[in-house]
Amino acid sequence: MEQPAGLGCLSLDLKLGVHEIITKRGQPRTEIKENDLMHIVQIVSPAAVSLPGAQDRLKKVERLYINLSTLLNIQVLRQLLYHMKKIQ
Repeated sequence: MEQPAGLGCLSLDLKLGVHEIITKRGQPRTEIKENDLMHIVQIVSPAAVSLPGAQDRLKKVERLYINLSTLLNIQVLRQLLYHMKKIQ
């Protein structure tokens, strides 16, 4: 049987004390600030999905799920929109 994708397929080195988190199920999340942007990275390992109506072997699928969101500071966005209006 195929093993579900875990954090081991990523180039990560995560430890909590002496425990390697890379081999465990989990949901690491981090926020990376870059100028006026905030990047939020969340990894779910494994993420289980049930597919109704699928063939038996595909009814339940476990895979690695990565969510990346990028947020822009609202004040910067307002300034950007204001300047874009002036250009038009």
